[in-house]
Parts: sequence; C-alpha cells; structure tokens
Amino acid sequence: SFCTLLASVHNRKLCCAASHTTFFLQMTTRLSTAMVTRRVSPALGATGAVRHAAAAASATPGKVKVTFVAADGTRVPAEATIGESLMRAAVNAGMDVEAACGGECRCSTCHVYVDMWTSWKLPKRCVDEEDVLSCAPLTKSTSRLACQLKVDSSMAGMTATLPAFTRGTITGGKGRR
Repeated sequence: SFCTLLASVHNRKLCCAASHTTFFLQMTTRLSTAMVTRRVSPALGATGAVRHAAAAASATPGKVKVTFVAADGTRVPAEATIGESLMRAAVNAGMDVEAACGGECRCSTCHVYVDMWTSWKLPKRCVDEEDVLSCAPLTKSTSRLACQLKVDSSMAGMTATLPAFTRGTITGGKGRR
C-alpha cells in the first residue's frame, strides 16, 4: 500500500547517490503502478479506467452513459446523446437542475462538479464560464457549467455531482448553446 511504501522510504538507509537514484526509480514505478491498477484517490472514483471503459462499451450507439449525483448523494445513471449539452442530459434524467438562463452561460444554476478522471479531458473553460463560476457558490477545481459541456465520447462513464445549492442570479455573458 501507499503507507507501506512511504514507511520503507523513511526506514531505508542510503549510502551513495547511485543506490539513492535506483531506489527512488523503483518507488516511482511502484507508485505509478498502484495509481493505475487501484484506487488511490477518492476523487477518481472506483477504478476510474475500468469504470470509464465499461461505460463506453455498454452505451447505445450515439449515446454515452453518465452518472449524475444529487446533492443528497442519490446516484442517477443516464444515457446522454452525443452533441447535446450536459445540462440537457441532466434535465432529461430528472435531475433538479434549474437552468434559469436556458443554457446561455449567464447563471450558475447548472453548476456541476465533474469527476477528476474526466475533468482533464474536457475543453478548457471559456472566459464567460470562468466569469459566471467566479460568482457561483461552492466552486471547486472541477466545477463546470453543464450548459457549456457538449456531450462526446470522452465523457463515457463520467460522474457529474450537483452542489448543495446554486444561486439563480442571471448575469451578462454570452455562451454557446
């Protein structure tokens, strides 16, 4: 485990630079293998690569499987149509998403937390999305506006969690539909 690996680092006495370098290369390899083969971070979810691959394989053609998590922890599996916004997919799945501005990137009522495994594959936030999220309550590094995320195959198996509350203030801004 990770704790065992760290303990062995502290207990090992290294005499020369060569053995020091070899030891840390071995430790890096072990840690990398541990991160790939099993869950190291709760943010990644249960074996992220396996979960995402299974979801991609089992979806209807033209759709991807996603999971929405309500603020109370209720998990709602759904199939999202490729090309539609994640906000529309959440509404179609029966999630309590207000979508006050209708997907115009002018409010934060479709704010979601995207799982870490998927967040790095998504396009960067546009300036308008950054502006709206700067006023949104309870943002995180994986916060996104669901109206600005077009569903594509890279989202297969993703989890989008709704925050405890959103603020329905409409601001200026111009997003994509």
